[in-house]
Amino acid sequence: MVFSDLAIPPEQLNDHGVYLLKARNAAVGVWLPDEQAFLIARVKAGCTFTTKEYHWAEGAPFGTAIPLKALDERLTSYEGKVCTIRLHALSQQYRGEISDFLIAAMDKANALNPTRQSRRAKTPAPITRR
Repeated sequence: MVFSDLAIPPEQLNDHGVYLLKARNAAVGVWLPDEQAFLIARVKAGCTFTTKEYHWAEGAPFGTAIPLKALDERLTSYEGKVCTIRLHALSQQYRGEISDFLIAAMDKANALNPTRQSRRAKTPAPITRR
């Protein structure tokens, strides 16, 4: 299973909906349908600012955001400092949920295909010296 298999297709995303993302620079983004991108809060060199990451369906090298699930969050504004601060706070709040979501999806995929071994099962035992 690859993470892009979990992506919600662009046509199923809600206009200005807030989504949990597997992305390079954020865990949460607001879907902007006209641009086929997510508005995210990014921290770089100590500064927090809004930018866009494009949906995975856009393809390489621009499609870097995989929407995993819709969040029950709302933003009242999509511009300015308040939006940046709120998006950054949401990204921090939901960062751990990405790991939980992906682990559950991988467990489900492994349960559907029991002949497939987990990565841990394939790891050889450590070499011991005498």
